[in-house]
This record gives sequence, C-alpha cells and structure tokens, in this order.
Amino acid sequence: MLYTGLDPVAGGFNYPNESPNYAVYKCKDERYLAVASLEKPFWKKFCQLIERKDLISKVVKADDKELRDDLAAEIAKKTLAEWTIIFDGSDCCVSPVSTIQEALMHLPTRERKLLVNASHPTLGMVPQMTTPVFMRSKDEDKNIARDEATHDAKTILSNLGISDEEIDVLMQSQTVG
Repeated sequence: MLYTGLDPVAGGFNYPNESPNYAVYKCKDERYLAVASLEKPFWKKFCQLIERKDLISKVVKADDKELRDDLAAEIAKKTLAEWTIIFDGSDCCVSPVSTIQEALMHLPTRERKLLVNASHPTLGMVPQMTTPVFMRSKDEDKNIARDEATHDAKTILSNLGISDEEIDVLMQSQTVG
C-alpha cells in the first residue's frame, strides 16, 4: 500500500465491535470513528461529548443492540473531522480511523522517522516502514529494501548482537538462509 499510495478498501473487518462502547462507527462522511470507552470515566466523558448524558448511567452490555444503534445514529450525525475536533484532547479513548496516508503524516510517525525511502534494485526509491530494530539503532542508514544490504543473513544477525551459536541454530533450522 505504501508503494502504490492506495488505501485498502473497507470490508469484512468486524474487530473491535465487541461491545457498543468498544466499536467502530461510521460518520456522516463515510469515514470511521473508533470508540474504546470501556472504563466508567471514559464512558462518562464520551457520553457528555456526544451530548447523550442520558446514557452515562446505562449498564453497557455486549449484546445491547439498542445502545449500539443509538451510538451509531449519533456518530452518523457528524463528519469525522467534526468528531475529531470534539474529541481532541478529551482523553476518553476515542480516535479517528486514519487512512494510511493520514497515519504516515501523523506527527509521531514523522518524529520517530518510521517512514523511510529505501533503495530497491529494480523499483528505485520505495517508501516503507522501518522496523523496531532499526528504530533503536543510531545508524541512520535504514535502506533495508536493498538486495545487496540484506543478502548475508549471518552478518546482519551478528550486527544485531545475535551470537554465532544462535545464528548457527537459525541457519540449520532454515529459519534464515
């Protein structure tokens, strides 16, 4: 998805719709809002912000279709942008469901340099996410898509601090080649 710049299409994804207060709801603009207001203080704040104080004292049950429908109707009244402003800084476990491009432009993603352009032998420069191993590294060369940089598994594993004995076991078990 990074290489093409396309967002995945919606469909068939039911998690985390476990409970009315732990679900994903469609907004007026066909975008989605994730709600995870499981604990009482979060639920109370959530109900206040959607202007449904009548729901604060309600005991939330996973199979409460009426509550789920009520929340869906409330969320569908506003666009994702409107809800994002309403919930900004609210600390009630509600967040927008971002597109890939939005997530990549999110400040922590940029600050942590989680997205890099890696040199690929046939595709040229390819955007990709870094791995936690490289995030902890002081080495700024994060071009991990290059064939010439990844052809020697033993050297790479050794550089990551894995012992020769552990590498031999991985090689013999064909976990790495």
